[in-house]
Amino acid sequence: MLVFVGDNDSARNIKAIKNGELLYDSKRILACSVLIKNEIFFTGIVSAAMKNKVTYNYKLRLEKQSGDILSSHCECPAGKGQNGTCKHLAAVMGMLEKFIGLGELTGIEKTCTESLMMFNKPKTSHKGSPVKVENLSRKRKSENILDDPRPEKRKNMEGFEDRVLNILVNYTAKSSANIAYRYLFKRADLKYWVDEAIKVNDLKIKKIQVATRGQTANEKWFGERTWRLTASSFGQITHMTGNETRKNCVKQYFHQSRLTPKQHYMGKIMNGKL
Repeated sequence: MLVFVGDNDSARNIKAIKNGELLYDSKRILACSVLIKNEIFFTGIVSAAMKNKVTYNYKLRLEKQSGDILSSHCECPAGKGQNGTCKHLAAVMGMLEKFIGLGELTGIEKTCTESLMMFNKPKTSHKGSPVKVENLSRKRKSENILDDPRPEKRKNMEGFEDRVLNILVNYTAKSSANIAYRYLFKRADLKYWVDEAIKVNDLKIKKIQVATRGQTANEKWFGERTWRLTASSFGQITHMTGNETRKNCVKQYFHQSRLTPKQHYMGKIMNGKL
């Protein structure tokens, strides 16, 4: 192309082409999409040369057979109008020209999803035998990595393990949470403790008889009845039929109500008068 003195348009076009090549080489073309109908339409985004956070949208319309540019537009000041001639459009045209020759787009910045993920692949692989945790290399040097982290006054406290166990048991019982730490403790033998609670001999029978005098007026009377099948309830238990009856029966004996029916109340009054 001949450039005459005073031909400002031609000079600007040549400068735009050179600057467009620099944009292409620095991978400032961020996106490019194509639509092919009777004509070929290109749209996309090009980043500004000096400002990374500034981008411009461009539009190109090409003749389908010859590839001639029918119209061009860019959001930058030099590319406005129907026939823009800015460096951003020049970079896109250079990209299309190299795509026709090479068959690949090498000047577009790759997105984060175009490259294979590498975060799950270690930089180096260990080829030796397994290494103990305390022997692993680490930035923080410490000789007591497996020591008890609690302060000295909190170590070896009397009853500390029992307190932790009680907190753990109460929490899991209320929340039904499956905490792995609870498996470190031995499982309680409920049958053993129930058998121990209801086991009696002749001497203990006499003590219970004395301690529970007064029946409903004595708090210990209710406690002893909670653990045992009494004569007044044995008949009802032997006649249970079905799961629902069993549930109600268990609920009744382990959560006994202290309410006194009206008939029982009148019976006590009349019994005292006789």
